[in-house]
Amino acid sequence: MVYLNNCATSYPKPPGVVQAVSKALASIPHEEGRGLDRGEDIVALLRAELTDFLHAVRSERLILTTSATHGLNMVIQGIFENGRKNHCVTTKLEHNSVLRPLTHLRNKGMIEVDFISLQDAVLNPEAFVEKITDKTGLVVINHASNVTGDITPIRELACICHERNIPCLIDASQSIGSSVELDMQLLPGNVIILFTGHKGLYGPSGTGGFYIGEDVVDFQPILQGGTGIRSDLKTQPEDLPLRFEAGTLNLPGYAGLLEGLRFVREKGVKTIGSYKHALIQSLYNHLADFPGITTYPAIKGDFSAGVLSCNIAGWNPEDVGFALDQSFGIICRTGLHCAPLIHEEIGSAPLGTVRLSVSFFSTMDEIDHAVEALKHLAGLRKG
Repeated sequence: MVYLNNCATSYPKPPGVVQAVSKALASIPHEEGRGLDRGEDIVALLRAELTDFLHAVRSERLILTTSATHGLNMVIQGIFENGRKNHCVTTKLEHNSVLRPLTHLRNKGMIEVDFISLQDAVLNPEAFVEKITDKTGLVVINHASNVTGDITPIRELACICHERNIPCLIDASQSIGSSVELDMQLLPGNVIILFTGHKGLYGPSGTGGFYIGEDVVDFQPILQGGTGIRSDLKTQPEDLPLRFEAGTLNLPGYAGLLEGLRFVREKGVKTIGSYKHALIQSLYNHLADFPGITTYPAIKGDFSAGVLSCNIAGWNPEDVGFALDQSFGIICRTGLHCAPLIHEEIGSAPLGTVRLSVSFFSTMDEIDHAVEALKHLAGLRKG
């Protein structure tokens, strides 16, 4: 089996991740305020190490969630809850975890949304300036596309937003742990970095979080519930991180995420990104000029996100995925990849693409196998 669907969920996981989840399930849980707290405080350790990994300072501003979708909804809906500003600027690279909450709010008449094209988002930060108004309450940026691997220049865009006192939400689901280092010291204080745990951080599903920059004006929690402490309050506690962490946290998942994070830090983000770049560069080089195969590479040629989309003339992407699985033992992803707008941009709508994505555990032999399989299928259809 060749697993090339790491943009969805990374596999395999480092051995320490599996062991940590098992150990957490077999150990006395440490749940603040909900017992004697004799177990290891996994949450505190993870929060501190994630904060340090992002080169941030205040660990209480690191909020843990069950997924990127969970976190994106919390931030997007929480920021527009107050109704003071009702305009959002985002890009056509976005995942449905951004598009659907925005559409939900727009359909309720709460906000208006403007979209920046793929080309402008990657190459022309000034395109954002043209869309920003005095009613803009949030700018949402996809850091690395899960379809093409395009990487958005977040620092330039965040500074544009900071000059205008607008919070800038960066969806780092595909970039954290792989493409480029995320450094809060190099970003203005209006940034919120959103991430998931089960992709480039090699953690389990059901984990993620976001870090709230120092200059972000507090926004409303959209979930309320138990926090283990301050149970006397009838409303959600105001202090962080409790304000955004209602309910019992996923301790086994966070134990696994902690080990995944440590694996990434041991190997180094630059090393991981360079390795993934080399694999996808090779894949692209072999497919780019092959008759009957269309590739959709990153505009700037940066393959460190570890993903390449392609199509074969005369084939439905879904049929290609089925053939790769059944005949060649290759697991990939087909369709729109929960990011429909970018397919309109690159010309692969309405069926989408065949997407191959690698991790640090992928090999060049697996890439070569995928190349031969795709060329074989293209040759069959051509014949």
